[in-house]
Amino acid sequence: MAKGTPGFFDVDERLAELSAKGDDLERVKALVDFEMFRAALEAAVP
Repeated sequence: MAKGTPGFFDVDERLAELSAKGDDLERVKALVDFEMFRAALEAAVP
């Protein structure tokens, strides 16, 4: 594999590391119901 090219499981491993450290985006997702924005987004971006 070429140097610098991500391997098959590299992305999954990186996401697992972030989750273990307390990923801020996961915390926001748990607090915000993004589905409430779906109708407005679908109307704005067909």
